[in-house]
Amino acid sequence: SLLLPQLALTLTNSVIGTKDTARRYFGDQAGRVTLRRLLISIGAGNIVSAALGGLPFCHGSGGLTAHVKAGAKTYRMNFYIGFLLVMLAGVSVVLGTDIIPHYPVLLMSVLVSMTGWYHMRLADESWASRDLRLIILAIGGVVLLSQNMLYGLMTGVVLEVLRHKKWLWVRA
Repeated sequence: SLLLPQLALTLTNSVIGTKDTARRYFGDQAGRVTLRRLLISIGAGNIVSAALGGLPFCHGSGGLTAHVKAGAKTYRMNFYIGFLLVMLAGVSVVLGTDIIPHYPVLLMSVLVSMTGWYHMRLADESWASRDLRLIILAIGGVVLLSQNMLYGLMTGVVLEVLRHKKWLWVRA
């Protein structure tokens, strides 16, 4: 029951969305961010994570927005953040205490809300188009009612194919 919705979420947010978000923020400099490379890095990373007893992970277009809006300019920021977190975890093990702070709920709410706001702004171009606005609303409605991202993805694909084939919203 979780496999297909997770596939839809991973493909849309972690692969297609991340590629598009990188292109929107970095233009031609994002040429190395390809669907193939994103899929390989997610797959390889999850194999390593599983071998170490870690949890599955994926990329995320919202995470890319959060990093960029917080000042990251290159992919190297992930290495710096990862290195710092691994070091903090190592020190926590050595000292036998949790030194990684627990974020206050209000701070986390503000950070997530601001990231959401900036990320929604990426849809301004699509929202300006009447046809795409209707598709966005249909997808959102289907996901809200069904609580299933796969159904939202299928709705969007079907409506976009119909729109592309000019079978939907044809203007006289």
